[in-house]
Amino acid sequence: MIQAVIFDMDGVIIDSEKLWSNGITNVLARHNVIYKQEIQNLCMGKSLDESSKILIDTHDLKISPEQLSDEKLNAVLELYKQKLDFMPGFLSLFESLKNRKVKMCIATASNETLMNAVDAKLNLTNLFLGNVIFRTEKHNSKPAPDLFLDAASKLAIKPEDCVVIEDSPHGVKAALNAGMKVVALTSSTTTENLKGADLIVNSLDDINPSVIGLLGLI
Repeated sequence: MIQAVIFDMDGVIIDSEKLWSNGITNVLARHNVIYKQEIQNLCMGKSLDESSKILIDTHDLKISPEQLSDEKLNAVLELYKQKLDFMPGFLSLFESLKNRKVKMCIATASNETLMNAVDAKLNLTNLFLGNVIFRTEKHNSKPAPDLFLDAASKLAIKPEDCVVIEDSPHGVKAALNAGMKVVALTSSTTTENLKGADLIVNSLDDINPSVIGLLGLI
């Protein structure tokens, strides 16, 4: 029986995917590169450094991954300060799960710097009572299950008793690789790209008690 919900952060809890897209588009424009949708799909759910390597390899950029990551990070941090907000429907879903005493955790490919920036704006770590797993050097990037397995461990819940809410193909695969159920959100990509998830929804408002019940949560 499902006892815990693990949230991806970007595109699920926080409305950040457009901010990332705009920030990286502006950075790449300085290098005379267009940030095309198919490349965005490859980078989705990847860490900052891994997405930089994808961009460098794809466009043969004459820049180090570290430098490109710094440029991207600075651009996005500025946008976070100005425009970051919760995804529509998140707070009501969070309160609904909280009222049912469901355990919850964040598992994000964002690093500590990005997590701190999110906290400065939205105070997520306190909202989740400290149950936050952000990516460190010990974590392999999605679709490896590392982040989700750490989240389950932090909650002291077996992986098979967890459901993940994700918005990226890599994240869906990571959750499945962790042995968890997955609800996929089409906020960042198409239904076709999220195949394999146990359930696909168009918005967090679609995840109500009846839908959650189908997964064995209540």
